[in-house]
Amino acid sequence: MIQGSESVDARKRVEHEKLNHILEFCDATGCRRTVLLNYFEENHVHPCGNCDNCIDPPETWDATEESRMALSCVYRTGQRFGVSHVVDVLMGKTSDRMRSLGHDRLSTWGIGKQLSQTEWHSLFRQLVLRGILEVGYDQFGALRLVQASRPLLRGECRLTARKEQKTDEKRRLKYNELEFNGNERLLWDQLRDERTRIAREQGIPPYMIFHDSTLQQMVAHKPQSRAEMAVLSGVGERKLVRYAKHFIRVVQAFANGTGQNGSLK
Repeated sequence: MIQGSESVDARKRVEHEKLNHILEFCDATGCRRTVLLNYFEENHVHPCGNCDNCIDPPETWDATEESRMALSCVYRTGQRFGVSHVVDVLMGKTSDRMRSLGHDRLSTWGIGKQLSQTEWHSLFRQLVLRGILEVGYDQFGALRLVQASRPLLRGECRLTARKEQKTDEKRRLKYNELEFNGNERLLWDQLRDERTRIAREQGIPPYMIFHDSTLQQMVAHKPQSRAEMAVLSGVGERKLVRYAKHFIRVVQAFANGTGQNGSLK
């Protein structure tokens, strides 16, 4: 959106800088309060002990070798290509363009198959945010080496990166951690299916119908009337009018034993 705007190049650079600061805050592995205060030029080195990273530190990994692979690949491809192409080279992907450029014959072609595409993109983003790589916004996002790239390339320092957790893994973990009594998991599945059905009909994300936490309350309390549904957290007046009847029907069918395999009367 920034690149496609009609703003002058100087304005685009400012907007990119702002975006990078936001991403730096998102990808931070340490205290978020420190990141915020440093942004406002208030040096703060002691962890606050209250933010999510302090309370539950993110998982990190030693990305030194993979970072060196990334920097080498940027160099080998001439510092003229964006993240997507460099990642394709590292993962050994073939295409007519790859062959015409001769990048399938580079020493870095296919050396990074141990990481997924998402993991490579995350690592490149962190390298840019740490000032180890530079994005040439005036060159269609081409990656470029900078002075800070040298120590890492020469093996003079190490790099610890935030570990990227796949979205489906997060969802599966959350799903498996839920505790249900008896066959309540069946009701949970049916409520989620009903939410998905409505979301598809309306062309909106499922969470805009009800969040998972609200569905969990439905499993726990099994509301069979609008009055019982209205006391649940996340069920406002508008959602009560629009969606309550659908989910009440699912709960009633489950209670009557007619909701097996999603068949509702």
